[in-house]
Amino acid sequence: MKTSHDQQAIEAITVTLRKYLPEKSVHWVANWIVKYHIAVRITPKRKSVQGTYRPPFGDRGHEITINGDLNQYAFLITFIHEFAHLLTWEKYKNTVLPHGKEWKGYYKEIIKPFFELRIFPMPIHEALLAYMANPAAATCRDEELMKTLQSYNKHPENTTKYLADLPDNALFKVEDGRVFRKGEKLRKYFRCVEVKTNKTFRVNGLLPVELVKA
Repeated sequence: MKTSHDQQAIEAITVTLRKYLPEKSVHWVANWIVKYHIAVRITPKRKSVQGTYRPPFGDRGHEITINGDLNQYAFLITFIHEFAHLLTWEKYKNTVLPHGKEWKGYYKEIIKPFFELRIFPMPIHEALLAYMANPAAATCRDEELMKTLQSYNKHPENTTKYLADLPDNALFKVEDGRVFRKGEKLRKYFRCVEVKTNKTFRVNGLLPVELVKA
């Protein structure tokens, strides 16, 4: 049973969450945050991860971090991913694999109400259903879901494409300004050569890049 203090906390958290989440999901997430005493930290964009979970340690409780640049649907899916880690830790601590069957079970259970509420646009809904057949360690590992989520970013740049969509031998520029030539495919990566140094790198096909005209 919620106390008046809990209700006040939920109302305060709801105000903040509306900036990041679809409206119909805000109440669910706010209740989880209060019930499990989760410290949620919004971080600047990180290239390697979209979110993290840290279990309680010492005087610190559960902590979830999420990149603040994510669109509302990606933000919600990332929170669900990390919240599933929390529930897994609550029951099993460190006795199971981080993304094993226990985590997958919680992930599918947690996300079910959001399908029933039809929170996601149909393209995300369909891509997410396919992903749910076997949730991966990171959403960004699923190419179709990642592309679909990124298409809902608030300010997509017209010049930005994904490396996987470029033709072979195309020149492209990455965020730090370096220019590469696209090479052969290596599963989800491509062998690419930096033009200036002639060094070879393995580059993820989902990397947003800018096409450079030869």
